[in-house]
Amino acid sequence: NSFGCVDSIAQLINVFFDPISDFTYTNPCFGDTSYFQSQSTVQGSTISSYQWLFGSNGSSPSINPIFPFSQPGEHEVRLIVTSSDGCVDTSIQLVSVYYIPEADFATQAVCLNDTVLLSDSSTVTGGVIDNWVWNFGNGLFSPNENPTTIYTVEGTYTISLIVTSNQGCSSSAAQTFELFQSPEALFSYENVCEGETVDIINQSTSIDSIILWSWDIAGIDSSAQNLPNYLFNSYGSYPVQLIIETSNGCLDTANNTIQVYANPVANFSDASDCYSDVSDFVDNSMLAQGAIDSWDWNFGDGTSSTDQNITHTFPAYGSYIVQLIVETNTGCIDTVSQVIYNLEPPIANFVATDKEGCTPLEIIVSAVPISSNMQYQWEFSNGVTSSDSVVHLVFEDPGTYGMTFFVTNIEGCTDTVDVSAMFTVYETPESNFDYSPDEASVYEPYFQFENLTQPPASSFQWLFGDGNVSTEYSPWHEYSDTGTYDVTLISQTVFGCVDSLTIPVYINGNFFVYYIPNTFIPNRNSLNNIFNGKGIGVADYRMHIYNRWGELIFETTDKNEGWNGTRNGAKLQIGTYVYVIEITDVLEEEHRFIGHVNLVR
Repeated sequence: NSFGCVDSIAQLINVFFDPISDFTYTNPCFGDTSYFQSQSTVQGSTISSYQWLFGSNGSSPSINPIFPFSQPGEHEVRLIVTSSDGCVDTSIQLVSVYYIPEADFATQAVCLNDTVLLSDSSTVTGGVIDNWVWNFGNGLFSPNENPTTIYTVEGTYTISLIVTSNQGCSSSAAQTFELFQSPEALFSYENVCEGETVDIINQSTSIDSIILWSWDIAGIDSSAQNLPNYLFNSYGSYPVQLIIETSNGCLDTANNTIQVYANPVANFSDASDCYSDVSDFVDNSMLAQGAIDSWDWNFGDGTSSTDQNITHTFPAYGSYIVQLIVETNTGCIDTVSQVIYNLEPPIANFVATDKEGCTPLEIIVSAVPISSNMQYQWEFSNGVTSSDSVVHLVFEDPGTYGMTFFVTNIEGCTDTVDVSAMFTVYETPESNFDYSPDEASVYEPYFQFENLTQPPASSFQWLFGDGNVSTEYSPWHEYSDTGTYDVTLISQTVFGCVDSLTIPVYINGNFFVYYIPNTFIPNRNSLNNIFNGKGIGVADYRMHIYNRWGELIFETTDKNEGWNGTRNGAKLQIGTYVYVIEITDVLEEEHRFIGHVNLVR
């Protein structure tokens, strides 16, 4: 104290451990109890009391109580524990009480052998349904949410469904229904050709009354009639469906395909319309689908045929109604008729001015008779063609020629004449000759004629123009007087083909003639040892001889004096020298000759 007096005291104090409150529990489905188990502990002591508080739902002093909640949802649960030392602890947890699913499902009225679709409509609050157990009442089960089943036996069935949520809560539902006999949809028909009506026969049956027929014809028409019919205008495959419904709502469907066959289109052609011609009837019928397998021909003359293509000859000319009926392998038929005119044909006839001759052979061919109602066509083997009634021909080359003559009347009927060797054309020779000399003189008034005729003829006649005649091939002829004479050569073949050629020849009346040699040999046997000219009618004469350098080496005015090959008495060497001879004849006409002479020793 203030006076310094001191005192002390000592005591033992116990400090106790607090308990630890904890517990486990189960989340129940509503209507089930929840199990609580204390997990509380205390060190160095024991728990002497438990106090469970379940909110407004109640309380419990049990260590591990079992408690049913009165409402689903989340509930706050407290556990207060007290140790034997009087220490206290509290723990709090939220306990979920799960909602019970409401099982429910829907189905339609059930008919025998129909597929029954079951649709789950169950619900649950605060969770999802994840498990289904279906019992179809026919010994079959399914775990699917929306299953299907089929009933094959009539009777009353109960379908039950148990659903479980993802929280493990379950509920069930059941429905009882009566299974009705299903109707049988059935119909029959006959396949038809296009353009025909199909009568559909309804053969459907049912124990219960059928109250509805629904027809669908290829999607292009519908009907609610019991016995419908339909006209098909085009060939093809047409699906037809019938749906029937009974008074109990049971349905059945029948499907069939009606075949509408294509109609053939009958047609044919006739290759000839003229009498005595064989008519080829060709089937040109067409079919879009299928095959034509039957043909029936009626030729209108009491005859018929079942061949597809037929050759027919009519008994007389005139008009005939030819009918063709064709039928397909599906029984579809078509008929066509044509008027066939079997007309009288023309007669190809002609005349020719000649049939043989020599080149150039001119021939006229004419149709007989000539009519404006006829068409003509000529074809000759020399390449000439014509459509005239009269044709003028000229054959330039020898040979044998054929022709074809076509006649067509106004109805188109024809006749033909074909002659392979109609005309024979012989070759005409071409007369030709030559003669020598080009001009004769009165001193030598003769000619040699050379026959150049081609091709060679078989006989010849020469007319010399002076009254004389020769049949030699190449004759020689002498004239008795001067003047101009027309010489004619006439050539003729064995076929009588003749040609002639006339050429004038001339006999010169001039009395001057002069010849000059071109070589001389001096001092050799006195033969040809003097160079000089010879002739007649010479009045004045001059001759000059030159060497190759142009030097004058000899000259004379005496026509009888020749050059002896010397110069001023000296012999000249061998060589060629130039002469110039100037002559005035007796008619005072001047002549000048220039040339070369060879000196040989």
